[in-house]
Amino acid sequence: MKRVLFMFLTLVSALAAASGVTVSAAAPKKGLAGKPVTVKLLLSVSSGYHIYPSKSAEGIPTEVKLVGPAGFKISSVKYPKTSTFQGLDGPIPVYSGNIAIEVMVATPKAAKGAQTLVFSVKIQACNDRTCLVPSVDTAKVTLKF
Repeated sequence: MKRVLFMFLTLVSALAAASGVTVSAAAPKKGLAGKPVTVKLLLSVSSGYHIYPSKSAEGIPTEVKLVGPAGFKISSVKYPKTSTFQGLDGPIPVYSGNIAIEVMVATPKAAKGAQTLVFSVKIQACNDRTCLVPSVDTAKVTLKF
């Protein structure tokens, strides 16, 4: 059992290192059907790396989508303030460290029981020398109605 756990943790660490970012989600445990709910997507950018904001002209922008369940829709996304990375051609707005993206989700009036919201987050992590391959990470959160 310890060997399996070690292999799992090693794989998770390798995947996080491959994208340079880990993504998770936090939300209230309960929601009211037909009422919006705020979900926080928590991104932890590896030390020495940065990712680009949603409206970036420099690199691949960070993009949030709600994959499911059916009937749930993103009504707004509030991105945090950026920091500045000094690029070759001047300052570039970026995110680094730990950031929280607030996603307002419209819930259907017929929502019942436990519903798992699945978000996809498209990112590209870069450092001062290179950029990693863009990736799409997922984060899930379950609400009870």
